[in-house]
Amino acid sequence: MIEAHDKIKYLGVLINSKNTNDEHIQQRIKNTIKSLNAIGVLGINDKNLKTKIKVQLYKTYCRPILSYGCEALKINQIDQRKLKTIEGTIIKRIMGLGKRAKTTKLLHALEMETTEIMLLKG
Repeated sequence: MIEAHDKIKYLGVLINSKNTNDEHIQQRIKNTIKSLNAIGVLGINDKNLKTKIKVQLYKTYCRPILSYGCEALKINQIDQRKLKTIEGTIIKRIMGLGKRAKTTKLLHALEMETTEIMLLKG
């Protein structure tokens, strides 16, 4: 007898029987926010810290957590928008900007690739 499972976790990636990635995306967002709070001790929210250092901390500690496991999954437009939104919100929070700042222009000014390009590279 082979047992049927609703979902499994393989190498940190949640795979469910419906072949949707919503649970995995939500887990990635939650873990990214946890890591951002954890590196807050390093002073990432400090106004005196240089922008390049803030960007490097984000690229090193937060972005890999956000994109982990997304390489092997088919990500639809809704999930892609969720990832893009949370990434923009996190960067704006790190930089001390308001929610109304344009994310695309901000990423370009910080010399960061967009979320779509990051996911396509994976």
